[in-house]
Amino acid sequence: ANDVLASMFIANYGVFPLWGQILSGSVAGACQVVASSPLEVLKTGLQTTDKSLPEVWKDCGGVRGLFRGSVACMGRDIVFTAICFPLYKYCVEEISMPTFFAGALSGSISSFSATPPDVVKTRILSQPRLSSNNRAAPDDDSISSMLVDGSATVP
Repeated sequence: ANDVLASMFIANYGVFPLWGQILSGSVAGACQVVASSPLEVLKTGLQTTDKSLPEVWKDCGGVRGLFRGSVACMGRDIVFTAICFPLYKYCVEEISMPTFFAGALSGSISSFSATPPDVVKTRILSQPRLSSNNRAAPDDDSISSMLVDGSATVP
């Protein structure tokens, strides 16, 4: 989705403006949720309970339950991709950073920035419907609690 929109911006405007990069990154993040949200539900269920995959599947309620919390997943993925794609492009094209370091920097900053919505997503997915043991999320609702594990997401 990001590359398709980039091509459209370049064809229509001759350049890929920053706002276009942010928009195309956001759309790419939203599209990604369709594939990743069911996996997030299962992964969170397995990580926050002692249940097996068939038990987590049953607790989810089948296919429909796999999209529980997809709006929260979308919020996290949109934040991540809206920052990651433009920052990577800037690092490579504007300051001539090697692609490995540009990827590491943009991924690190994006991961850290997406930690608060990721905490919200984890809280939604680890509600009692999936688990009575909420190990994955902090105990309080402060901003600092949402960033407490931000360093763990930085590669």
